[in-house]
Amino acid sequence: MMDESITFKISNSVIEGLNLLNGTINEEITRKLFINSIKQLFVNGPALPIRSDIYDNEVKIEVQKAEFGVCCILLRAAQNSLDVLKLKDILNEYQINPKTIHQIVESYEKFREEFIIRLSNYNTTTSIPFLIDVDYEIQQCTVSNTKEVLYQLIFKGYDNSRETVIKKIVCNSEELQLLISRLKDIERHCERISKVD
Repeated sequence: MMDESITFKISNSVIEGLNLLNGTINEEITRKLFINSIKQLFVNGPALPIRSDIYDNEVKIEVQKAEFGVCCILLRAAQNSLDVLKLKDILNEYQINPKTIHQIVESYEKFREEFIIRLSNYNTTTSIPFLIDVDYEIQQCTVSNTKEVLYQLIFKGYDNSRETVIKKIVCNSEELQLLISRLKDIERHCERISKVD
């Protein structure tokens, strides 16, 4: 049972990523992953090469999940202006590995003010909604009379302690491919921006 005082919920994908640290992902890669995550969050800071050596190993998928988890939890904590003790309490509620909690809290404490300042700059200079820690579901169905395959994509986020559906999209195979293509374009654009000093 979750404590009512928790400021926000953490999605399952973030919890899964955090639980890979200092276990499935060894301590050395975990240390590098934290450094990489902090640098990734500071767009104007020193940009890392897109292919860091932490991705060149047998657990590269797990590393990507864990990096997503670290970035999300640091951003969510800053978005809610949490103090270090509150963040530690939240992570303990989700039974995250104590060593991982220490690393997250240490990173957050060191860069907390900078995270909050950067987030406030993003929130005031753009009309794009601030979204992190988003889960999605894909459901497939076949229309019986036409045999056309349709997909429903459901994007969910967390608003304080409530899970909220952000958007539902229904599309056919062609439209799904177009969406994937556009998302890849966005990813390439973000990579180009992150390389600019």
